[in-house]
Amino acid sequence: MVLALIAGILLAIHRPGFISDTICMAGILLASAFAIVCVLVNAFKRRSVLNAGPAALMALFLLGFANVRYSTERRSPDHLIHCDSIDAYTAVVVASPGQSKSSWKQLAEVRRVLAGGAWLPVRGKVVLYYDTTLFPTPFSYGDVIAVKGSPQVVPGPANPHAFDYRKFLQYKNIYHQHFIRSPDLTLLGYDPPSGVMEFAIKTRFWVRDLLFARIRGEEERAIIAALILGITDGMDADLRGAYGAAGAMHVLAVSGLHVGIIYLILTTVLSPLRRLRGGKWILMLTSLAILWGYACVTGLSPSVLRAVTMFSFVVAGQPLGYRTNIYNSLAASAFFLLLLDPFLIMAVGFQLSYIAVLAIVYFHPLLYDLFEPDSRFVDYIWNASAVSIAAQLGTLPLCLFYFHQFPTYFLIANLFVIPLAFCVLTGAILMVVLSGIPYLGYWAGVAEEALIRFLNYLIFQVEKLPFAVVDGITLSFLQCVVIAAIIVAVTLLLQYRRFYFALVISSLLVVFGVDKWTAYLRTYARAHLVVYQVSGSQVVDVIHRGTAWCVGDASRTPAATINYQVSPNRLALSVLKIITDDNPPFARHFPGGLLMRWEDRTIMILRELSDGLNHASVDYLIVSGPAMRRLPEVIEKITADITILDSSNSYFVTDKALKSLTQTVQIHSVWHGGAFEVNW
Repeated sequence: MVLALIAGILLAIHRPGFISDTICMAGILLASAFAIVCVLVNAFKRRSVLNAGPAALMALFLLGFANVRYSTERRSPDHLIHCDSIDAYTAVVVASPGQSKSSWKQLAEVRRVLAGGAWLPVRGKVVLYYDTTLFPTPFSYGDVIAVKGSPQVVPGPANPHAFDYRKFLQYKNIYHQHFIRSPDLTLLGYDPPSGVMEFAIKTRFWVRDLLFARIRGEEERAIIAALILGITDGMDADLRGAYGAAGAMHVLAVSGLHVGIIYLILTTVLSPLRRLRGGKWILMLTSLAILWGYACVTGLSPSVLRAVTMFSFVVAGQPLGYRTNIYNSLAASAFFLLLLDPFLIMAVGFQLSYIAVLAIVYFHPLLYDLFEPDSRFVDYIWNASAVSIAAQLGTLPLCLFYFHQFPTYFLIANLFVIPLAFCVLTGAILMVVLSGIPYLGYWAGVAEEALIRFLNYLIFQVEKLPFAVVDGITLSFLQCVVIAAIIVAVTLLLQYRRFYFALVISSLLVVFGVDKWTAYLRTYARAHLVVYQVSGSQVVDVIHRGTAWCVGDASRTPAATINYQVSPNRLALSVLKIITDDNPPFARHFPGGLLMRWEDRTIMILRELSDGLNHASVDYLIVSGPAMRRLPEVIEKITADITILDSSNSYFVTDKALKSLTQTVQIHSVWHGGAFEVNW
């Protein structure tokens, strides 16, 4: 059932016009009616005469398709995206703030817009960015604000293979953002849309303040906020990198692991309830209340809601006394969540959570039974290792596809990370409980901070080990699917010893090899010229056979910007070696620029137009810096197959230069059209 629903959801997301709304609704009604008729006939005949399964699955498939269409807010005629010439708008803040170095980031739901001199009711969400110097304290959930100006539609990625923030937001039904650089933001009042969410967010910050009162270290605060509450704003790049290299990032994302630990503590502490009459039901209701209470403490974040819903279906089935199927319990929770929000299927956390749990449920018993330890300590080590291997095996294809790296020492790290995470979570609960008792609360905080410091120390030690992480791994979507299929086929081969599984594995390996070879011919074996859009900088890559020569301002551009804007494309083009040099051996400087002869192409980078520059003809002309202001003269002197305007100047300077042209030439502005990329 859930697979049929997911198939319909994916078709609607990737091919939204494949089925019209009328045909979809008619199909749901007809398929449902036929399934009901089949059930009634079978009941009347008291035997299975007609099979209702195919019709029911078709109805669910179409239901998934229709649910995506219905859940896409931009299809509504009163959505913000259909409004033009907005002068101002009112909105209500609906999320906790995030903080960067100089601005707050917060989500707001628009209620009314001022357009054409009239206030109109609309719906839609906007991501707001506003200055911390103008607003030292961010807005709270439920604050009603008035904003001057018009929100902007979120643009797509400016550089090839960069993170698509627009699509990420669209899956949350968010299409607009607004950078507010002047005091055009006014607080009007307070009107929270949801009392439950208001309580959850207030509880979250109350617990955070209570924990921070006892924890003093910055790194320790960042870890306890991420591990307990899911607040990751305080984590720096080094801390994230260390946990990622150790294969322990799952500890910092509040999800199934944390909810599982909470449930384990509950079943241990509340186990005496089983002896009472109706004790199983009391245990179930108490467990559900505490699990959902913990969800409130984390601010009802999506990852925790997924995990708590998953566990709720498992917990709810236990008092019934039936022999429940864990796979059906997981499928039921996924079915319920996808009915509420079909776009969850595109969330990486949703995919990893369910696949990790399924892998642990399936692979763990098979791995654990391979070895029978004699001592309890060895049994603990082997059991924890089997869980880690099972989770890593199941999530391997997705981790390689999304994160392009593999933590080599994940087994070693998880042997101490999971028990220490258990201790940190238990300690945080004790800190909250003992917060009102002066001495006990103080020493609980001291012990908790020491425990977190010890955890961080071990994580950094694992990161320092040689070959701690294998990075630079690139997989296409087809290769990701093939690897997952190979893992399943190898498991079935070892479990059932059937020769045709070996044939399947061989066929999959051939498909993987062919796709890899095709990717090699498309990327590694070709020469590439890429002019990136990096605000205020000129970053040009000439790439061939795994080597990228980077010309321009890359050495003066922040590493975080390069990693976000440039590195994904280098990874996709199988770059193994990066040489940052403004004077490569295949180039020569001339007054005001650089001339390169690269793989049978002539590339000129012109930064200043000198009076002594003679007429020239090149394949690609990259105009940069002061030369942009004399663009018409540049075009007259230099003949090029295509002229590229880089991002070293501002958008306004580039736009003005384009408008000054009277000649008809082929021009690509990276500010207007995104990065320029060509291969031959």
